[in-house]
Amino acid sequence: MTMDRLRLFTLVTLVVNVASHCGYTEATYRALKKLHDILSYGDHFSVLAFPCNQFGEQEPLDMPEIINFVTSEYNVEFPIFNKINVIGEDAEPAFRQLTDESSVVPDWNFYKYLVDETGHVIDAWGTATTIESIFDEINFAVEKAKEKSKSTPPATEKKQKPASEAEKNKDEL
Repeated sequence: MTMDRLRLFTLVTLVVNVASHCGYTEATYRALKKLHDILSYGDHFSVLAFPCNQFGEQEPLDMPEIINFVTSEYNVEFPIFNKINVIGEDAEPAFRQLTDESSVVPDWNFYKYLVDETGHVIDAWGTATTIESIFDEINFAVEKAKEKSKSTPPATEKKQKPASEAEKNKDEL
């Protein structure tokens, strides 16, 4: 196994089904952006956004429009994947796994799944759960992944933001 592949196992992710025209869009995208900015230093955390039009048809945009919207309105730098289905027969297999493991099935936009560095779902939250209210649990998972990765240093290291700095920036959410 290569060093780059080992590094993949130290990444904690927050997987979110997103929509551009939802009442939760503004607050959630802004919070996701801040969360990603605070915790992504050192390659131990990333938000993964999956546009979905299954709930109230609130993601009618095509992919270039979605990317333009989230980058121009919210300055998003985390990955935005292709538009997918998250429920039903045509649900993306990754979301089927998330819902099977967590027993939490999205019934609206902005469901959040915290996945540890081994690919297992740690927790899941519905639309109304704010990023601010789950920051500590996410930060704990990231710190745990950092500790595990210390035994296998990454091939190229980015400057890591100290944990105390992440805690200090929590108030920015």
